[in-house]
Amino acid sequence: MNKEPLKFYIDKKQAKKVFDLLIERLSQKGLPYNKAHVPQADQFLPYNLEKGTTQHAIFLFMLCLWMRAGTESDTAASFLKGMYESEPLIFSPSIYRDAKLEENDQMVQMISTKLSKYGLGNRVDENAPAWVYNMRKLHRFWNGDPCNLMNDKPDFKTLTKRIIGKRKEDEANGFMYFREKMVAMVTYFLMDAQLVPMFYTPVPVDFHVLRLCTSNLVIRVQGKSVEDSLGINFATKSAMNLAREVTEWYCRTNHISPLALCDSLWLLSRTFCRNNPGNSGYVLDIQRKRNQRKEKEESWFDGFEEEILEAEETEEVKGRKRYQGLKWTEKELLKPSKVISIERTCGRCPVNKTCHFNISAGSYYVGGKMIPERLRFIPPPTQPDFFGDGLMEEQGLHRIDTTVRFTEISLHA
Repeated sequence: MNKEPLKFYIDKKQAKKVFDLLIERLSQKGLPYNKAHVPQADQFLPYNLEKGTTQHAIFLFMLCLWMRAGTESDTAASFLKGMYESEPLIFSPSIYRDAKLEENDQMVQMISTKLSKYGLGNRVDENAPAWVYNMRKLHRFWNGDPCNLMNDKPDFKTLTKRIIGKRKEDEANGFMYFREKMVAMVTYFLMDAQLVPMFYTPVPVDFHVLRLCTSNLVIRVQGKSVEDSLGINFATKSAMNLAREVTEWYCRTNHISPLALCDSLWLLSRTFCRNNPGNSGYVLDIQRKRNQRKEKEESWFDGFEEEILEAEETEEVKGRKRYQGLKWTEKELLKPSKVISIERTCGRCPVNKTCHFNISAGSYYVGGKMIPERLRFIPPPTQPDFFGDGLMEEQGLHRIDTTVRFTEISLHA
């Protein structure tokens, strides 16, 4: 007997509650937003790149090729920065103008060599031809400027038709390896850089955004309770489409910039959720060097003990890996070091009262599934306000331009 397919739906009342809390914390520049950074931040831009120019737009447009999962976003931005600083000419669409088949192959081989040289060898067999093809499309039909794809503030459906999918060379629309996430990502990048007008659009929906929408019951399964939702794969086309729908709905309804909502979702999951040991998973055969880093990265708040591998670092996992489930049992999570880590993540989170699940990145980056595996583990409180509104700090490292992120958006219709 065939089971009926799962039906996902949006809880808009819950979405409003959760997103409001995140936006409030972001506007206050509280944790984790005062300690986090975005991949298009100034420190990841080449020194010889003039901000606000067409070249700035091209750099951000090409960066999206590495936003498809498989490469850490900061790593991709750093490596692409090094490539631009050494060889800015290859970022000029005009050099990829119409070429014969043999010349095109030579260009692809040249770009493949350059990408590998500068540490961007992941998916080079896809990204090198996409680089040449997409640059040529920009030159032939969009005056060499990605901003022309969206200067008219199109709706998301129109924008996806312009950007998604390889098509015939003589068609203006269609860029290789761009899907809905990358369309939203390049829109976010260009609006953040103030290279295009601000307009309403979904946030780029990836694992981090989907994890928060799932764990905070913004996206639900019809007929399933919270407990019944354990073990269900939320990394489906249907759930992701709903995440895009609800983020754009929230921004339009509440007149919030999609930049603000994107930052509030993505940065929270990438810091607090990622560093919560309750979300840590185990992936079989992860390279030993991931357990024994030569240089331990400075944590983003004082005193944090980096005890987590494991699956939260599998965004760069290569080869055949097997996800083995959550790493720590509830008993193990009661150890003092783990309780401290949870206190410094979940305990300071603005949505810790609406979050219900432990969700590891491992099953997503290894197996393409995002599964709530356990009701979120909450240790006995170590202080009265353990699960209060969270610690707020004055010092800030993340640039939050409120004139951009909380601007009033003037729509064309």
